[in-house]
Amino acid sequence: MLHSRRKFLAAGAATMATAPLTAFASESTPKDYTSPEAILSAFKSLPGDVAVKIHAPAVDDEQEFLVESNPSKQLFVGSAIKTFILCESLRQVDSPTVVQSLKAEQLSLDASVWSLDSATFNPPNLIGKVSQRTALEAMIMHSDNTSTDMSIKHAGPDKVSEFIASVGLRNNDDSRKHALALRLPAQREGL
Repeated sequence: MLHSRRKFLAAGAATMATAPLTAFASESTPKDYTSPEAILSAFKSLPGDVAVKIHAPAVDDEQEFLVESNPSKQLFVGSAIKTFILCESLRQVDSPTVVQSLKAEQLSLDASVWSLDSATFNPPNLIGKVSQRTALEAMIMHSDNTSTDMSIKHAGPDKVSEFIASVGLRNNDDSRKHALALRLPAQREGL
């Protein structure tokens, strides 16, 4: 049984990474099918309060897939806000030249975005400009909080909040605003 969220997420990522390989290994998908019950049992083995909702809408001949347990329970999400910042940032530059745009856009690395616990963009040792791509990579790959603040400042806290609401997370306005305010203290009044 997995007793930590980090171990669970690592095991889940490894499983998801091999899923496409097993899907192509045979023509018949039923033997590769993972039941909602099996997925729920993996989540239920986590310590503490657990809530999950995984939804894949029906597409073409495939049926809808839904797994949920306590889907309306509000929990603290920690760094999950970073995925929404990434999605909104990518949505804003979506084009055939997205990579070039992310490399070309330079974000300021200075006292307005420093977070003391950043291991990658460690304040005040680094000052200057950083590409948006580098900031987004540091935010996701290293959970760097300074790069998170740089990225949300560039994308716009209101735009990130609107994106979160647009994907169906409408019941958590207070927690969303609180998370955004924690990420960008200089803009707390505007949230």
